[in-house]
Amino acid sequence: MGAWFPAGYFRRHVLLLLGIAIVSLAFATWSYADATAFARRALITTATIEEVLRRPAYGVDGLTGTAISARVRYTAGGEEIVKVIPLSHCDGAGQVCFLDKPGDMIRLAYDPGDVGRTALAPRGEPPAWPWPGLRTGIGLLVGVVCLVAAVINVVTMRPIRR
Repeated sequence: MGAWFPAGYFRRHVLLLLGIAIVSLAFATWSYADATAFARRALITTATIEEVLRRPAYGVDGLTGTAISARVRYTAGGEEIVKVIPLSHCDGAGQVCFLDKPGDMIRLAYDPGDVGRTALAPRGEPPAWPWPGLRTGIGLLVGVVCLVAAVINVVTMRPIRR
């Protein structure tokens, strides 16, 4: 390879991108595997909303929105647990927020191995293969972009053999 590339080019412009790609793709794989494992072993329970919490949330455009969370009480594994979970987000553009009230019942999915790990349960059964989340998507995007950049660097600098 030393004859095909200028000194240090491969290490600086190809190996660095390949390293970033491997780490990003490994992170995306781990993140998706974690979400899938949670969805497969999650149990559904009913939780009671004790208190609705609102706090300001700022968007990228500087507009203020409202992040809505709730303090809920549920029973999991014979224990009664009280936890704050996120419910929704309303932006400042005149969006109407549909708020749950204290005393309302919601469905939660929880991990029987870690009863403190919860998520709002979907309307039907929880999916065994959930949609990739934001963390998975960002890791996948960064990994693919770095792989493509590494391939472009190799192809453009490698002389064509005839």
